[in-house]
Amino acid sequence: MKKMLNIKLSLLTALIVFSSCEKIIDQQPQTSLSAETAYTTRQGIEAGLLGCYNALQSTSYYGLEFWALSDMYAGVILHTGTFPTYAQFNNKQLLPDNTNVTNMWNAIYGGINRVNTIIASADKLNDPAFNKMQTVGEARFLRALMHFDLLRAFGGSATGFNKADGRGIPVRISPTLSPEDASAIALTPEVQRTEDFQRLQQFMNANLPQFAVYRTNHLINGKAWGAFMNGAIYIYEKAEYGTGFHEAFEAVWASYLTNAEKSGLIDEFRSRTGTFFNPYSNQTKNYSEATDWDVKEMLADEFKDYVIHSGKMHVKAKEKTRSFFQG
Repeated sequence: MKKMLNIKLSLLTALIVFSSCEKIIDQQPQTSLSAETAYTTRQGIEAGLLGCYNALQSTSYYGLEFWALSDMYAGVILHTGTFPTYAQFNNKQLLPDNTNVTNMWNAIYGGINRVNTIIASADKLNDPAFNKMQTVGEARFLRALMHFDLLRAFGGSATGFNKADGRGIPVRISPTLSPEDASAIALTPEVQRTEDFQRLQQFMNANLPQFAVYRTNHLINGKAWGAFMNGAIYIYEKAEYGTGFHEAFEAVWASYLTNAEKSGLIDEFRSRTGTFFNPYSNQTKNYSEATDWDVKEMLADEFKDYVIHSGKMHVKAKEKTRSFFQG
């Protein structure tokens, strides 16, 4: 009888354990939602925008530390407590591992990612009752504010802001929805650098001497910094640094790549996961939704970054364009 009781108890225990494990395995997240499914309705996006405003209330942001620790470092307020990381601000002796600094950085970029997700989702929603212009406008304002605050806290130079040697920050304008989206990006300069025509001409002489470069004192077609047209490259004298490299890619695309090679690059780009932001159309899209024009413009920008930063082009399927420039 005792043996039978022990067997029954063992079976009951096993049943409870295995049924509990099965419940845990099938448990859905209770504190988070997938960006792919949460923001597919007007109500969802409007609620998400409130979450973007809520990011401002973080203790590491406007909730306390962003303004309080800045004032403490400036001597406006004093620290009399026992928190060692606060004391570093009070004594102007910040260490690289200060957790308040790390938390501030993460909190603000977390808010930026919320905003980018809302903007990307709003662009895809077609609902007559949804005020897309207002929602996206508010989101962009928040994104600009957060980047501005990051620059105030982490950018500039020892002598102030708007200096040639001022440190910039990474500017995120697309949502982070995959590991690839979270890859490190270059710092955006604090002060916009204009085109270096001497370096551009050296590059063209070495790689594309058959194309003339013309410097203009007006925007191209009234709106663009640069253009490849009529077999030549035209660059506005106040264009952003690197515009010429973008147009050099356009020249090769139009003059040397076959249709098959273009198709290969386009297919490679569309196979990427996540989203991208096209600054020339002011749109955020999934890679799979990219038009042929989107691909050309984005690859031209990637090539520009490749030349400026001696980095790597994302597309590896076709080597002709890269090898052409590298000689």
